[in-house]
Amino acid sequence: MLKILFVDDDPIRHMFFSKKFDDNTKFEVTQVTLVETAMQLLQNEKWDIVYLDHDMADHEPLNEIREMYGTHKLTGQTITRFIKSLPKDMHPKEVIVHSWNFDGATKMVQDLESVEILAKHVPFNPNYIPDAVDRSTGG
Repeated sequence: MLKILFVDDDPIRHMFFSKKFDDNTKFEVTQVTLVETAMQLLQNEKWDIVYLDHDMADHEPLNEIREMYGTHKLTGQTITRFIKSLPKDMHPKEVIVHSWNFDGATKMVQDLESVEILAKHVPFNPNYIPDAVDRSTGG
């Protein structure tokens, strides 16, 4: 069973994403809207595929995260930095950066590739299925 983590603050994207996996027992899909929650899940569980957005809703980050990453706003880039800091055996097998922020997405992909994580930028499209998911369904 493939474990998929979907991180985005847009409820419409969550709706499209969840419909894609309705009634499919080949996947364990977890969807989150907060950077902090995603970081906790990435630290504690091994993921096959992670979908990441760059631009997340404005909210005040936790003080320890703000100090660790020197930022006042948490974004998908914060998550990529966090993934890079994890032990290699906890890195996801693949990361799909689905942001329409091309500059931010490019930086995220480059950061992940710098630690040999398979990463690609595919702007959000409700019909896109990443290669690993496509192979597991025979599609």
